[in-house]
Amino acid sequence: IIMAYNKTSEFYENVPGSNYQLKDIDSSINGYGDLTELFDVDVIVNSINKILRINQGTYIDDPQFGLGLEKYLFEPSDRITQEAITQDVRRAIASYEKRARIAVEVAFYSDMKGFEIKIFIEKDGVKKETRVKVTENLIKNL
Repeated sequence: IIMAYNKTSEFYENVPGSNYQLKDIDSSINGYGDLTELFDVDVIVNSINKILRINQGTYIDDPQFGLGLEKYLFEPSDRITQEAITQDVRRAIASYEKRARIAVEVAFYSDMKGFEIKIFIEKDGVKKETRVKVTENLIKNL
């Protein structure tokens, strides 16, 4: 489930005296056999992971959602590709996740075909990091 950024959540977050808290549900099952509840910055981390892991064109209602990082797997591991990945990631996150500040780092693997994207997320003084690994195994699993 994706909790999309919208004007309603922005309104509730800015109401004086409100105790609004970001909340979402992840599809993973917790130790009690229930869906996992996410709060605050973890909601944003989950949203960013979904944006980066879903191929563009997957959602019929929003064909621009997602990224399709596998297109970079067989490109040269150079500065130009690194910058292209970084710009695509920033653009996708800026389009669908406006609730936090982010920084992006891309590093290529030296021993196999692929790369890792680190996203540093900050919201209200809380900092989190998430990583997305893109390797040849990604294509094998599609």
